[in-house]
Amino acid sequence: MSDEVIDQDRPEGRLEGLRAELFKHFGKLTRFEALCRERGAMTVEEKIRLAEEVLASSSTGTVAEWYGHHLRLQGKESFDVDDYLARRAGKDGA
Repeated sequence: MSDEVIDQDRPEGRLEGLRAELFKHFGKLTRFEALCRERGAMTVEEKIRLAEEVLASSSTGTVAEWYGHHLRLQGKESFDVDDYLARRAGKDGA
């Protein structure tokens, strides 16, 4: 992100400000981009709404969760993190 002043009065400036805030939190920018693609967000207003939704949600807590969003962004099948961790725990405990 650059050091330019963002004009928050314009929708495009608001979106850039939200993207800058998403960038500060692990996994949130990737989650935002994946949701934009999955939900077909094309307009600035739709993207602003999704950015606000992601910022309001809990943070991506693990690398596995981030990787799931990354896979979806790449058009690949994601996986359920809880299911994966439970299977891993079962293998380690066996």
